Amino acid sequence: MEHQITRRADHVIVHIAGKMTYKDHAAFTTVGGLFADGVTDMELDFTSASFIDSAAIGALLILQDEARRKGASLKMVGVAGQIRRVFIATDIAKALNWQDAVPQADPPTAS
Repeated sequence: MEHQITRRADHVIVHIAGKMTYKDHAAFTTVGGLFADGVTDMELDFTSASFIDSAAIGALLILQDEARRKGASLKMVGVAGQIRRVFIATDIAKALNWQDAVPQADPPTAS
């Protein structure tokens, strides 16, 4: 996983690219440390992410717990493809604050 952090005062956007796996533990630790450094609002931008494994899902849950302990918000945006399917299939979608990459169309209404 590659990541780039953009910080503006207490708001952070973490742009994630590539595959998120067990090998990315140190990166998740670094990102989680931002809450201790005064960040109160964090977005994880998954627009360029392509894959997530179970260890990375666990790291996201730990990151979310850290945000809650610090009274901060954590939102995942741009979730699509394999990552979206994993979020939904594992029911992790219910535990995380996330948004689809492309908003789903409203169902047609009867005329």
